[in-house]
Amino acid sequence: MWWFLFDGNRSAVAGLMLVGVIAIVLAFGFVGLIDVTKTNRMMWLFNGIVNGILTLVTVVIALNQLVLSRELDSVSNFYDRLDETVAFRQSVEERAATDVASPVPTDFLGVLLRTLRDRALTLREDELVRRDEDVRRDVERYVPSLIEQTDRTIDTLEETRTEFEALSAVVRYRDSWYFYFTRRVRVVHGDALSDTASAATEEMLELLKEIDAARQYFKTLYVQRSLARLSRRLVYTGSLSILIAVLTVLVYRNTPNAALDPVPLLLVTSVVIAVALSPIAVLFASGLRVATVARETASFGPFVPQQD
Repeated sequence: MWWFLFDGNRSAVAGLMLVGVIAIVLAFGFVGLIDVTKTNRMMWLFNGIVNGILTLVTVVIALNQLVLSRELDSVSNFYDRLDETVAFRQSVEERAATDVASPVPTDFLGVLLRTLRDRALTLREDELVRRDEDVRRDVERYVPSLIEQTDRTIDTLEETRTEFEALSAVVRYRDSWYFYFTRRVRVVHGDALSDTASAATEEMLELLKEIDAARQYFKTLYVQRSLARLSRRLVYTGSLSILIAVLTVLVYRNTPNAALDPVPLLLVTSVVIAVALSPIAVLFASGLRVATVARETASFGPFVPQQD
């Protein structure tokens, strides 16, 4: 299911849906629920498809407006956004003790995660933390899980390069829970922590916020590019769909019922219907991923929504 919603290539997901359409049409046709030799019915069907696909023009225009709304702005606003991005990078570089962080999203996230892991290890191995049973118990409740998931995410990032792959690696990272537990240790056991452990918890809180900020920024970039790519694909598949549907209507109009051989016609019609519905499949496949990204990264900080 996760592959279908998120991980899978969107063209493959759309193609799988169209194969399902072909299979359903063939199954209904062979059991007699669909009669593709009735020209009036098939002309009505493809006329409806043409009208439906034409409404996708509105969707394409809306998507383009959504993308352009982020791109069209004044120079001063662009400059302010650039300053904020540079300031964020400098803050991460200072916290991670690195001269210049990589501009590649996967490497940049890797720097943040490695720094977080180091601070978590510092907290876990602090002498006062290990000596105090209550503090040690609360630290051990989440730090091993944090280190394990962080190492696993770092390994995934090392094998990826694109923005989506970077987003995919951290989209289910449990930073909200780690933020809560770190804050709890700092508030409840603040007096029992050494200066080193206290500094580690403070930096962990800041790093978790920066990880979420980086993820949200890369999510914004991905969604913008994804919507632009979806708009282009809808234009391509919509044009082909309308052409195929119109040609099919013309063929049926000029062909009497008696001249149609049911079995070959069913095979051809199932493929034609799948091609005609390809814009819907493309829209559905891309929409699933964008909605999943939005759902998985919807919150951070004091509240963690329960799983549906």
